[in-house]
Amino acid sequence: MKHEDLDKWAVPHDQLPRRLFFVRHEYSQCGSEDEWNSDMEGDGPASELGMMGGLTAACPKAIICCLHEITNIVDLYRKMKRHLKWTSSRPSCFVSTFGNFHDAVLWGGQLPGIVRIYSIDTTKLPPIAFVHVFRPSDFNMFWRKDEYLFLHQIPERGIECFVVLPDYLKTTREY
Repeated sequence: MKHEDLDKWAVPHDQLPRRLFFVRHEYSQCGSEDEWNSDMEGDGPASELGMMGGLTAACPKAIICCLHEITNIVDLYRKMKRHLKWTSSRPSCFVSTFGNFHDAVLWGGQLPGIVRIYSIDTTKLPPIAFVHVFRPSDFNMFWRKDEYLFLHQIPERGIECFVVLPDYLKTTREY
């Protein structure tokens, strides 16, 4: 699919929430330039996060060729559907985010082990031609209204900070 076609279906960056929230846990398929580090805790300033690089999908674009290249709108829908099926273990070309912190905490509270919630400043994202973000509910009204999917990666310059979800919140569900 040509970039112009993806642009047509992507959410314009000025229509995204000011902040999106990415939940990362020990079993995330999403990677980054750093190895998962369970000792990394607390609020990390953007300068520290910048050293780690962006967050990439399990099947990143790899710039030149992607086995999961999207060829048409039906293909985009199928890949979204497969990505949103949480029991699927197939690599995805998307990175999921939430439109509000509360939903990110609710999701993170269900996950085992250490959970980090990253804050993404959407005003710092590169132009839409370089970073495509899709809202699945635009394609299927039964999908979450506040979930946003980044195609291939979340660039490091949009990552503001992260917090570690305390075990207390995970066991008491007081959020």
